Amino acid sequence: MMIEGTRNPALRGAIDGENPKSRGNSETGMEETATVDSRDESLNFFMHRMKLNPQSLSDLATQRESFGLAWLSSFLKTKERKEAPGKKKDKKIPFEFARGLDLSGVSGLSPAKLYILLNALPSSVQEIKLDSRAVRGRALPLLLNFLKRVAAGREGKTGAPRLKSFTFAENSMEPEEASQVLPLLLPSLEHLCLKGNPLGSEGIRAVAEGVKEGKAASLRVLDLEATGLEKGGLETLSEAMREKSMKVETLNLSGNKIGGLEEMQVLSSVLCVSSLPSLHEILVRQCGLTDETVKPLTESMGRRDLPNLEVLDLGGNRFEGEILGDLGGALRVGGVPRLRGLRVDDARRTSLPVERKFLEAFLGALSAPECPPDLCVRGLCLFSWSLNEEEVRALGA
Repeated sequence: MMIEGTRNPALRGAIDGENPKSRGNSETGMEETATVDSRDESLNFFMHRMKLNPQSLSDLATQRESFGLAWLSSFLKTKERKEAPGKKKDKKIPFEFARGLDLSGVSGLSPAKLYILLNALPSSVQEIKLDSRAVRGRALPLLLNFLKRVAAGREGKTGAPRLKSFTFAENSMEPEEASQVLPLLLPSLEHLCLKGNPLGSEGIRAVAEGVKEGKAASLRVLDLEATGLEKGGLETLSEAMREKSMKVETLNLSGNKIGGLEEMQVLSSVLCVSSLPSLHEILVRQCGLTDETVKPLTESMGRRDLPNLEVLDLGGNRFEGEILGDLGGALRVGGVPRLRGLRVDDARRTSLPVERKFLEAFLGALSAPECPPDLCVRGLCLFSWSLNEEEVRALGA
């Protein structure tokens, strides 16, 4: 006579007087493992078909309704399966995970939930953008703990993201946060964007101290646009750069009140190979520069202090025309042989024509053999009747 339930292996063992729990890694455990593996494989296949890119992952993560799916994909990517001794290793989870995550503009989610996701991110994530919801107030201790975990990951102690780029949305951070966050964030970072955040002297000092201590050795892009940088902060930052050279390729100081002669003298003291040997781009838009105060910069160019400079953005300043003569002088002596982009849009304080001598010096330099062959000048406003045929040809060359 057959008992119906004996078809279940676990029940059959109990009828025979055996406790199924005493088997350890027996048939029951194997069935459970197989079930888990099957479930994981199904989820992994689903994630593979979703083909998450940075934009789609960010869209999921910033909405309350889809946040859980963003967390699940992160969890699956970082999950480490326990292996029995002698058992062959499982294959890596077969789906690509986005290398960047933008959590700015998040709605309906508490800081605690945001950091559940951030702390679950795999080591393949290299870029993160946060706004005030993930930085200020109750979020600050969570951010600091996350950055400490990232630091431990650099030493191989955790599987935290290997961050190379960090962007703070505008008005997401003030001096109080900056002075605590930046010392932890700078090491190993290649791109730091602080645009539109009022750092104050405390925040700028934190950046400067990081530079001086060698924590910014990997930095390639430093964006300090509209951060409230003024004379004192510029002096502090420049002093740090003189003490410890940087590999920065792009330096954005636009939108700050550094247009005075003394400020530009301080800045130009580090615009050289000994302090910034890899500098390719200088952006000083809307800094209140004039023909007189910009001279330290054009003189640095003429002295060949910036041999690797490729882009110079002087737009939105208050020039009258003399700067064209100074730029022409720097171009004629071959001071910036790699320059390919010169932007001077909206950079004049008057609608009157540029004095003829300055115009001739600049246009003559454009056709000189020492002028960079790929130079493109953008935003230069001239009156056609003030140009002769040769000068028109120089502009079109």
